[in-house]
Amino acid sequence: LTPGALDPNSSRGGEDEFYETVTAVLKANIAVVPVLLHGAAFPAPALLPEAIRPLAAMRAIRLEHTDWQMGARELLKELRPLMA
Repeated sequence: LTPGALDPNSSRGGEDEFYETVTAVLKANIAVVPVLLHGAAFPAPALLPEAIRPLAAMRAIRLEHTDWQMGARELLKELRPLMA
């Protein structure tokens, strides 16, 4: 789940839709694992809407690949131990 509005190369989704989705997921106590793509930075908590500030306290998985297929393999490698 990524905020399309924050990606200058994307026309999908919107920042409001992203925040609404993440807020609903957090309220439902669904496990969330933040993932940062190569070169991305996590916004400071003060810059995030209050409802999704808990994301800033979570340990994000950082993908070092700009290629999505390589990044997806790297992500699965990181997530497997969490799913056991």
